[in-house]
Amino acid sequence: MRYENPIVAIQQVPATDVTNAYTKTHVSFQSTGCTNISGVNNLPSAGFYVTIKSRGRGKNKRSWGIEQNEGRATYLSQYYAVDNVDHMISIAMVRYITWKYWHSPYLHCLSMAIIAAYDMYIECCEGDLDGDWRIPETSRMSFRVFRLTLSEQMLKYNPKYNNLPGDEHFRAWTRRPKRKRDISVASTASYIPGDGVSVQNFKKAKEESRHKTPRLCGDLRHIKKHLASIKKQSNRAKCEVCGELTSFKCALCDKYVCLFENRKWIGGGCAMSYHDDAFFGLSKSDNILFGKHTGTWTPPTQHKIVCNARRVETIKETILQEE
Repeated sequence: MRYENPIVAIQQVPATDVTNAYTKTHVSFQSTGCTNISGVNNLPSAGFYVTIKSRGRGKNKRSWGIEQNEGRATYLSQYYAVDNVDHMISIAMVRYITWKYWHSPYLHCLSMAIIAAYDMYIECCEGDLDGDWRIPETSRMSFRVFRLTLSEQMLKYNPKYNNLPGDEHFRAWTRRPKRKRDISVASTASYIPGDGVSVQNFKKAKEESRHKTPRLCGDLRHIKKHLASIKKQSNRAKCEVCGELTSFKCALCDKYVCLFENRKWIGGGCAMSYHDDAFFGLSKSDNILFGKHTGTWTPPTQHKIVCNARRVETIKETILQEE
C-alpha cells in the first residue's frame, strides 16, 4: 500500500514560565516503510515530491525518481555528520572498564567535547575567522596529534597556578593564603590582551608589594655592558661589596666583584649590588668619599644597606625636582 502524502503528526506545546513554545513533528520516512522521523521545530512543512537520482555516464547513464518529503530530505542531507562524529568518538578511545555505569555518559560527553575542540581548531586554521590564524592544510595537526597534544596539556594543567581565566574560582587557588596568591604567575593574567605596550600593562609589570617582585627592573642597558665586561683574572683581590677574595673583575670599573659563592651561581649578587644606585657609598672604593682609607673598610650590615637606600632615594628625588 502506498500513500500519496507522508503521514505527519504534529503536537503544539504551549509556552510556560521557564520554556518557550515549540512544535514536535513526527513524519513517515517513505510510503512503503515503517521508519519514522521525529524532530522539534525542524520542518515548516511536509509534502510529497520526487527527486531524480542518476548513475553512470554517456550511454550508460540511467536516472530514476525517488519519492521524497522534507523530513526524509533533512535526514539524508545530515546523517553523514552523525556518522562522522560516531567514528571520531570511537577512535578518540576515551574509555576504560569500570563497574560505575554512570562514567559511560561522562566519557561519551568528554569525547564529544574533544571532537568539538578539534573542529574549532580546524575552523581557526582555515583563516576565515582571522587571516593571521591561517595554517596550510599540510601543516595542521591531525586528530591523533591533536589528542596527544591535548593530553599532554591536561596532564600539566594545575589550577593552583591560575594561568587560565576561571582558575581563580577553583578551591586549589582560593584556599591559598592571599600573600601566596600575589606571587603566582597569574600576575600576567592581569594584563590587558591586545592592548600592546600601554600605560596600564606597563604599570602591571612594575607593580611591587611585600610578597611580589616586579618583572621590570628599570633601564638595564648599562648593567648589561658591565656584566659583559666581567672577566676572570689570574690573581685574586677583595670584593668591593662583601670583602671576600674573588678573581672576577669588571673591566669597565676596574673593580673586583663576586659572581659565585662556593662555586655556585648567586645571581651576580655582588656585581649587581656594586652597580646598584642604592649601594652607592657602601663599597670598598667608596670609603674615600668619607675621607677614609680603603684598608679600614668593612662590609656593610643589612641595616646600613637599607638606611643608605633611603638616603639615595631622597637624593634622586632632589635631583628630579632640580631638573
